[in-house]
Formats: sequence, C-alpha cells, structure tokens
Amino acid sequence: MARRAPRPRGDDVASARTRPPALLITCEHASKAVPARYRRFFEGRDALLDSHRGWDPGALVLARRLGLALRVPVIAGRWTRLLVDLNRPPGHDELVSHLLADLPAERRARLVAEVHDTHWTRVETSLRDLHTGGRPVLHLGVHSFTPVRRGERRLLDVGILFDPARSAERTFAAELRAAIAARDPRLRVRFNEPYLGIHPGLTTHLRTLVRDPGYAGIELELNQRFARGVPGRWRDVQRVVVDAVAACVGESEGAG
Repeated sequence: MARRAPRPRGDDVASARTRPPALLITCEHASKAVPARYRRFFEGRDALLDSHRGWDPGALVLARRLGLALRVPVIAGRWTRLLVDLNRPPGHDELVSHLLADLPAERRARLVAEVHDTHWTRVETSLRDLHTGGRPVLHLGVHSFTPVRRGERRLLDVGILFDPARSAERTFAAELRAAIAARDPRLRVRFNEPYLGIHPGLTTHLRTLVRDPGYAGIELELNQRFARGVPGRWRDVQRVVVDAVAACVGESEGAG
C-alpha cells in the first residue's frame, strides 16, 4: 500500500474549514468485464455478471458526468466485482469471489495484488497528492444499488453514505440532500441507506489516513431502476445529481 497521507497540523485543520476542497472521484464497481485468463470461471454466468452482484449499472456513467462537470479524473475499476471486490478491505471474506474458490493460493494472492492493491494504491496516492499542504479533500465514491434485494423493495432513490462522527461529512451530506431536493423533490434521498457509511471498505480505510476535516468521504448510491429504466428519466436524474454536487462544491479543484 502507499504511504500514509500526511496528517494536518492544528493550523492546517483550521484552514481546512475555510478552503474549498480538492476533489477525488472513484467508481469501484464500474465494470462487469472479465479478464481473458479468468473467463473459464464465468462460463454460463452472463446473467450473474449483469446483475448487481457483478457490477453497479449506471455508476460509471454518473461518475464520468461528475468528472466532466467538475474537471476531475475518475479512478474506476476495470473488472467485475465477482473477480475481486474493490470496495472490500484486505482479508475480507468476500474480497475474492466464491466463483474462484478453486484458484490456487499463489494465483489468488497475485490477483489481489494486481487488481485490488493497484486500485487502492492509486486512490491513496491521489489522496496524498491532493492533500499536500493540508488541503481538504472531498472524495465521492459512486455506486448504484438494486431496487429489490432478497424480496424487499428499497424505498429510496438516492443514498448518501457518510460517517456521522465526521463533521465535514455531516455538513456536506446535509447540503447535498438539500440541493437535490431543491432540484427534484420527487427523488427520495436518504442518509446511510441502503448501507451504512461506516461499513468496511475503501472510504472507511481512507478515513484512517487523514483526520476530519482534512478528508470527507461520501458514497453516492443511485437506484439502478433509473439506469435500467426510461433513458430520459435516467438523464434527468444524472443532471440533478451532478448539478447538486457542483453547487455544493463551488469552486473546488480536482486532481488536474
């Protein structure tokens, strides 16, 4: 893993409250693609790969629109989460898919290093570069969720995940929910649904590298019914979310 990002001194923390944040955008479950050398493990699994278990439909489209609007590059995963899940910490039981249970330990370790460690190191490096001099960083991790899970319909459209114990995250989450509601009051926006913002993952890990308020990690969760539904409505939802985020970050600068 990359070296720990520098922790801000007291004067850096004070300035972090007034300086606009630099932006970091990631999309861990961007793809359902499978590398050629692992395709034998996925034969006959096309439906599974296209489901929410294989990727986050619509997440990369939204992440790229955010990146374009905010002039920020998007760090996105290349392969299906059924290979290695980029939003699981090292050692997690679901880091490597059960479909690869027969993979020898040496090849499994190499796969994790090539896919998971490479992505996390790239994100850590970007965070460290953006945080130089104590500049606060706002990280947007873009995801989507299935509208029905285990027979239960999820009654929300947009989830804003954050750590309630971190002031910068609380503030941004509240501002973003208000900004979305002002643009489309029909959208049902919830805090820390359909998942808690403190579940083990990439954002949780990055919080250990830079203390509040130097790093604010927000995960955006969009209902997949939009990406898989009427194209016009999906475009409208993207526009609302992008406009709302842009309004909240103001003159923020990205990684260049």
